[in-house]
Amino acid sequence: MTNPKMSPNEYKFYKLCLKKKFFEKNKRVLIALSGGQDSMTLFNWLYNLRESFGIKLAVAHINHKVRQASDYEEAYLRNKMAELGVPFYFAEFSGTFSEEAARKFRYDYFEKVMKENAFTVLVTAHHKGDQAETVFMRLLTGRRLRHLNGILERQYFAGGELIRPFLTFEKSELNADFFFEDQTNSENEHLRNRVRNIYLPELKVENPKIQEVLIDLADESRLALAIIDEQINGLDLVGKRVNLSMFLSQSEGLQYFIFQKYLVQFQELKLNKRTFNDLLKIVRRPQQYHGLISKVYYFVKDSTDFYIDSSKSEKELEVLEKNPNNSSYLEVNFPVDMDYEIRIRESGDSIQFHGKRKTLKKFFIDNKIDLENRDFPVIAVRSEIYAIPSISTTSDLSLDLQSAKIKRTIWTRVRSR
Repeated sequence: MTNPKMSPNEYKFYKLCLKKKFFEKNKRVLIALSGGQDSMTLFNWLYNLRESFGIKLAVAHINHKVRQASDYEEAYLRNKMAELGVPFYFAEFSGTFSEEAARKFRYDYFEKVMKENAFTVLVTAHHKGDQAETVFMRLLTGRRLRHLNGILERQYFAGGELIRPFLTFEKSELNADFFFEDQTNSENEHLRNRVRNIYLPELKVENPKIQEVLIDLADESRLALAIIDEQINGLDLVGKRVNLSMFLSQSEGLQYFIFQKYLVQFQELKLNKRTFNDLLKIVRRPQQYHGLISKVYYFVKDSTDFYIDSSKSEKELEVLEKNPNNSSYLEVNFPVDMDYEIRIRESGDSIQFHGKRKTLKKFFIDNKIDLENRDFPVIAVRSEIYAIPSISTTSDLSLDLQSAKIKRTIWTRVRSR
């Protein structure tokens, strides 16, 4: 049953939640509570409707430590939740403060709380004004179409969902009587505050409906991308690796969006437009490629695919001096009086293979060896290449010694860490 004293806006919220089935399955609900008017309204309404929705509430609060009042607000919220019997989770921000750092800290903490306490949904109080500001900021900073769809109403998060039920609400509809006013909101040091306090009000003079214009742009972007993604998904092309021949058989426009969609799975990889375009050119040209694109990731284009992977190798070379009697190992023979070395290939290295001597570079090119395997260590004796473990290849020098009575033999293979 709903409260007969429910305000029109709260009733609107109630009907929306029922229509969208936000809490049909999500019964353990974590609210991101800053203490401002928006999040306090969200808490009040969900608290009033907890029995109607059959939900159990908890709140998570971040003390950013940037205002003197922060500690007082944390203490008030903690005591208030104790009075109401609502679990209260909190953390203090650490590190150098910035909008991006604070946001990452918040959501990392929310994810931790959700996973450790089996919450199925995080609810935040983002409203129409936040949506318009976000779209404008992304336009201002040159974000691509895929990022102009604004803040999503619901999305996967921490094994459950992240829901923003206020995105169709004006800020004026959020009516908490008691809340904390963050004085830093009136300061213009950060971009979002300048957008909120300066840029959008000035644009509103030119077009009083600028907020609706920006939200409509986000909606149209979302619809356009849904059609594009539907076509991409039908190709079954985007995974950990992307097949080159299939990719290059698509139109240039679709290639552009396929590449964007591929990058979505690397959320922490922030590529600027120039790097994005450079990588797309690399994919379209015939040469292979292998290079770092951040401290964590490298981009690889081989003869069949392109992909992004960790810059830390996930493979290692295993070497045994006793026969493992396992066909997965490569047998390498060399003179008994000579020591072998495992090293990265060097300029001028060559290999004698099938009666012919070739530089390693030409050998790799002729045999269409992927760049990843070209850069893996080789086994050499006095600058002579005896084996290339990454492609299970031994030189004629090693094979000639196979039947010799006096020789030294090792068995090697490349394996995942």
